[in-house]
Amino acid sequence: MAYNYKYKMEWVGLKQANGNAYYYRLEFYRKEETEIEYNVISLTASNTPFILNYNAKSDFVFEPFRYSSAEINFFLKGGSTVIPEDFFQDIDNKSYKVILKLIDVANNTETSLWSGFLLNDDIEYEYQYDIYLRLTATDNLAILKEYKYSEDNKFSMYTSQDVYTGISIKDFVIRCLNYIGLDLDVKFAFNLYEEEEIRNETNMYISEYACIDWSKKYPYDIEYLLSSLLKSLGLILYQDNRDNTWVILNINEIGTSVNNTVTYRKYDYLGNYIESSNYDISGKINTNVDDFKFSDTNQIVTLRKRYDGVKLKYPFIRKNICQNYSFFKETAGVPDNWSLISTIDAQVQDILYNYPYDSNVLNISAEDNDANPVDGTMYADMIFDFNRYKVSQNTIFSPVQFLIKFDYQFLNADPIDGFNISFYAERPTGDLVTFDENGTWSINSISDITRNNPVRIPVFNGNQLTSSSKITKWNSFRVLSKGIYNGNFPELNQILLLFRPLRTSSVSGIKSYNIDNVVVNLNIFASDLFLKNISYISTQRYTISEISPSYQTNTKIIESKFHIKDEYSAIIEEDCIWTLYNDGINDYIQTTNNWTRKWETHTENNYKFLNCLTTSSILSFYRNVGHIIDGNVYAEQTPIIAKPFAFPMYLGISSINNKQASIDVINSFETYVLNDLGTIETTTCDGDFVYEFNRPLSNFFMHEASFDYYTNKTNCNLQEDFTSTDETNFFADLGESERLDNSNMGTIGSNTGDTQVDITGG
Repeated sequence: MAYNYKYKMEWVGLKQANGNAYYYRLEFYRKEETEIEYNVISLTASNTPFILNYNAKSDFVFEPFRYSSAEINFFLKGGSTVIPEDFFQDIDNKSYKVILKLIDVANNTETSLWSGFLLNDDIEYEYQYDIYLRLTATDNLAILKEYKYSEDNKFSMYTSQDVYTGISIKDFVIRCLNYIGLDLDVKFAFNLYEEEEIRNETNMYISEYACIDWSKKYPYDIEYLLSSLLKSLGLILYQDNRDNTWVILNINEIGTSVNNTVTYRKYDYLGNYIESSNYDISGKINTNVDDFKFSDTNQIVTLRKRYDGVKLKYPFIRKNICQNYSFFKETAGVPDNWSLISTIDAQVQDILYNYPYDSNVLNISAEDNDANPVDGTMYADMIFDFNRYKVSQNTIFSPVQFLIKFDYQFLNADPIDGFNISFYAERPTGDLVTFDENGTWSINSISDITRNNPVRIPVFNGNQLTSSSKITKWNSFRVLSKGIYNGNFPELNQILLLFRPLRTSSVSGIKSYNIDNVVVNLNIFASDLFLKNISYISTQRYTISEISPSYQTNTKIIESKFHIKDEYSAIIEEDCIWTLYNDGINDYIQTTNNWTRKWETHTENNYKFLNCLTTSSILSFYRNVGHIIDGNVYAEQTPIIAKPFAFPMYLGISSINNKQASIDVINSFETYVLNDLGTIETTTCDGDFVYEFNRPLSNFFMHEASFDYYTNKTNCNLQEDFTSTDETNFFADLGESERLDNSNMGTIGSNTGDTQVDITGG
């Protein structure tokens, strides 16, 4: 497919009244099968040719998305060969792409400012002799909810997925944005520190298994995943109308950085690095001659409540430590990270049933006569490299449990047929630990794996399946071990999960069984068995020694997904953000609770959870009663000047002063002056005195805006920012957690075929 340049609309803004210097051009590209070079047709702009709107889902400044859309107005003169139906394509909402450009005539350059797709269901016109046509274009951020996290050519996990290396935040965000189809560069403007090491989009990782809704064995939609990641880190996403790029911005860093600039790294839509620089969106309104100006005398000002606390709430999802969930990596053959011992055969097959998320299964074909002892020499095993987790080098004095789950299907089996699985964990001492169908642990040697009647967990066919449903019905199996106490237990070299031959009385050579959706979870702390969700909270103190009383609190609750609880998070929690630690041989998955921001200093005992930084940042923005201004600003909106009035802006506004800054000064006076009789010469040092001589401008963040590219007026919603590096009066830590009535891992022991899975669709 190709986008072919077909129409253009050109006009001059009021601030560029001399059209010989600068003007705007809106280019229309039509999606077609082949490249076509058209004689581009000029459209006649109306008196409001292009209005660009930025909106959020609510008035909460940290809403993760700023959706942008454009209203386009032009008219078709009588007798025009262009008709309104030319812009109505019922194929999809990507049939027409539009690009807004600034044309610099003097320097013979053009700068792309914004791009989007025409909506084919939002076209209207007035019919007179001339036809006045209104179109709507959008950045298509809103359509991300229509896409599931999947390969393009197959409904499946991405084959590049690796549970040990994960996917970087950079690659994940760019992959999600590429579903939109605009192919824009991406700027990442956020910086965090883990144990004083800078961490950003290239060295923070997540597991792509987090993109699966494990309760449904089905992927989440892209909007949910991307917005969850942004909320967890306190970031927002928007298309920058300065240079037509996607931007991921940490609002908190603007208010705590010198000159309100944030360092960013820019990549193309394929993830290739382009450049690094500083992102400067600061400005002032009505303070000097060269500043931006309110175009109206009166602005609407609303007072906003302060937050007493901010809580980030996350579901507790157990990590699947399998490397090849549902055998998505292959189309045939022995699956990745599996080995075959003796004459057993295990082959990935695409059996084309409509099972959620992929159609691959593993067929295991080998038979063992049930009149004889179990032959331990035949098995197919999945190998887990447990050493890849940095936590495995620590000592845990808690009971450790493993949960194994998978779906299975018998082919041509008799009701009394079944098969066995075995689980082994290799310890640094060289021996093995294993558990049976009751979850009871025992110590084995390496040779015990292949002996007759090895420790095993039976999976029987029983009489659960009728003869007519043997092929079409699947069952689920689960087994939970008891807790094993051993100080060095997590220091494992590897874990083996073995699937043994079909046990049958009629060895026919045509019997086999399929398995799919293999999950292995780990539980370290007994209290986590009943955990439902986790929260992180920051709270303002009511006095120096106590937090706000409950009857006064105004707490903002945010539900999200990706987080870090502590150094064990990467091995027990699916939705974990981690970093990689390199010891010169391997990259180890590492999680810590030693996170800081740019102005904070890490000390040995000064730990912070990653998500506590986010709650503190949000609370800092809303720490006091603030102003919200809705008004019109008359200003240059394009890069004709060094700092155009574009989305977003961070603005100091005269006549509105930051009283919180004065309060901070008052507190300093109380410490250094009031102890000395409370006077400065003859003047009493009180709040009014300090406020009289200390009136710094309040800073406002542009939350929403509407840019008129003809009048050069911008109607904007500006919210006051109290962000400060002084968070000494904040309490930030793990909040309360909700727990289940029953363990989310089930009961100890095995549960064979407790649920029939009907393979008929998602």
